[in-house]
Amino acid sequence: MTSPGSSEAPPPHLHGIGARRHRERRSRDGAERDRAAPGAGGKHRRGQIDVPAAAGPRVPRVAAGGGAGGALAGSGGGSGAGERREVRGDPASCAGLRLNAARAPQGGNLLQRLYRDPARWAFTFQTLSCLGRLRAQLERPLGPVRVSERSVYSDRYVFAKSLFEAGQLDAVEWAVYQEWHTFLVGQLGAHTAPHAFLYLRASPQRCLERLRGRARPEEQDVTLRYLQQLHAQHERWLLERSAEVHFAEVRHTPVLVLDVEGDFEHDAAAQDALMARVEDFVKDLQDGAEPQHPEGGHMAGTAAGH
Repeated sequence: MTSPGSSEAPPPHLHGIGARRHRERRSRDGAERDRAAPGAGGKHRRGQIDVPAAAGPRVPRVAAGGGAGGALAGSGGGSGAGERREVRGDPASCAGLRLNAARAPQGGNLLQRLYRDPARWAFTFQTLSCLGRLRAQLERPLGPVRVSERSVYSDRYVFAKSLFEAGQLDAVEWAVYQEWHTFLVGQLGAHTAPHAFLYLRASPQRCLERLRGRARPEEQDVTLRYLQQLHAQHERWLLERSAEVHFAEVRHTPVLVLDVEGDFEHDAAAQDALMARVEDFVKDLQDGAEPQHPEGGHMAGTAAGH
């Protein structure tokens, strides 16, 4: 069997110019696949925090949460912090899940559909959201550190799991989701596993207040109960470490827990204090040291909030 882009003979029905174009097209397609392949050129993966493994120093990729602390991730931190890291919003946000109008002429805002009829749309939504997160994690980083809002791991161990436990994914849908998630992440784990997680931790009530404050139409049906379910999943996964994690590469990933219960969004000093902790955490990861608590204790591990 020849590899893509090799000098495989053209099909018998192509001759002359047609045969030459066939060979040129196969060569071009093969080169494009090589460029797109994870790890191509040895420089595809660099530091990421919520942070995949990179070629070279283990620089973090960080995941930040929505209601809990999306503003912190989106701000790029305090003064000058945005110059040093690439910040990625969640591909599964309301904007990221509006389907192409040509494919969904009746409207394709899946986030809104999920909140209004979760039993009908949970599997469809979670499939597309995980695909978007996987695609984002495989893209070439633009800087030495990538900060990602959520990941393929929070997709499974927080959001999909919550939908299943609430009865909005049935047993067959949950089994199918786990089957393809395990296969894809297992095949691509070296390119998706973060160096660390940032857990932007706030109470469900505070998260609900922030959702109501930003007043996105898609989120008007979000309930406090739903946020409490997500909070419990984050706690089990990132703090208690009691959730069953199926991927060895992230079972012991460092987690930095940031208390974002207070109103840091309009407080530059609070943002600077939070980002100083992140900077220290990232530096420890880059230096190969185990991250430290400010008091000198070791970190337990890191991931994103709601």
